[in-house]
Amino acid sequence: MNYLGAESPKLQTAFFDIEVDFDPVRGFSRPEDPFNPVTAISVYLDWLDKLVTLVVPPKSYSWETAEEICNQYENCYLFEREEDMLNTFLDLIDDADILRRAIYRDWETDRKSVV
Repeated sequence: MNYLGAESPKLQTAFFDIEVDFDPVRGFSRPEDPFNPVTAISVYLDWLDKLVTLVVPPKSYSWETAEEICNQYENCYLFEREEDMLNTFLDLIDDADILRRAIYRDWETDRKSVV
C-alpha cells in the first residue's frame, strides 16, 4: 500500500482460540452442525500485549470451584451464560484490524490445523 510518504499504520491483531463442549454420544460438533456450546475463548490482543480468557464453567463444577480456578490466572473471566461470554469476546475484538485463528496440533492425526 502507498501512504504517500507516511508510515504505514501498525495493524492491531487479535489471535483467538475457541473451545467447545464434548457430547459423549455425538462427540465434537462440526462447523456445519454446531450442537455443542462454546465453553472457553482465549484471545491475545497484540496492541495491548494481553491474553484474555473467557470461560463458562463445566456443568460438573460448582460456581465456587470455577471461581477458585479462574482466580489463579490473570485476565480470566467467568460467565454463567455462553451468550454473555460471546458478547464479551465481540467487545474485546472490536478494536482489532486483523483476526487470526490459533493453530493447533491434532493429536489424533499429528497434523497442524488452523481452527
